[in-house]
Amino acid sequence: MIVGQATPASHPRTPVMDAALDAAEKTSGPKMSSMDIEVVAPPHYISPSGLEHVDVVEAFNLNHNRAAALKYLLRAGKKDPGDHAKEIQDLSKLVWHIEREKKRLKGELDVTWTSSPR
Repeated sequence: MIVGQATPASHPRTPVMDAALDAAEKTSGPKMSSMDIEVVAPPHYISPSGLEHVDVVEAFNLNHNRAAALKYLLRAGKKDPGDHAKEIQDLSKLVWHIEREKKRLKGELDVTWTSSPR
């Protein structure tokens, strides 16, 4: 564990965050900034019990659209508390990913890749 590593008061340490920070310490060294914490274990993706978004995604083997929809559902109102415009934006992103997944399931997505002109 990173001894004395502080997190912002609004982001209490959780067991999941401690484990992620321990793993990161092994590769990057003991000095992590609050920015590093946001990359390794963003508090807006961790439940009060310590369950993290990525744990649910992996446990249920979710594809990209479903995982992204879950991400936006879980973080809506938490990433920027009090910023209702950002909360609405996250919920709109959730809907976009769900609609895309519905199109994929109906076979309505054109996922043909073409190279763009240079």
